[in-house]
Amino acid sequence: GKIAEMGIIDVAKRLEEGQNMTLDVSPSAMDCLAEKGYDVVYGARPLKRVLAKDLLNPLSRLVLDHGVVDGDLVQVRTRAEADAMAKDDPQFSGYVSSQVNSVDKNDVVVLRNHTKGDSKVIDAEEESQATESVPDTDD
Repeated sequence: GKIAEMGIIDVAKRLEEGQNMTLDVSPSAMDCLAEKGYDVVYGARPLKRVLAKDLLNPLSRLVLDHGVVDGDLVQVRTRAEADAMAKDDPQFSGYVSSQVNSVDKNDVVVLRNHTKGDSKVIDAEEESQATESVPDTDD
């Protein structure tokens, strides 16, 4: 588990510096990542691939569609934890997982903080459009 923690701390630092986001990984999700990232033969070598596939890829999708935005707390949970949260909270916005059609309760998921109609999403979309460069056509 220590090596998985170090990998997650590295991801958390990059998120903090790049996106001003804070990473919150539940102990259960941490255990699932550590277990998936460990192999009897290869030790913790597969961990980088597991972190990329199960944490960074879903997180990237959420960043791109403004499901998480600058300054957010990014929550990483197991599917079982996320499903329990969805039952208890009518405002629950869902989650993204690398395992699209899976029902495995131990899949690691990244929670969506914002949906399309959310004012934070609209602000983020306007900001990203405002910062896009327009090619200069004056010849």
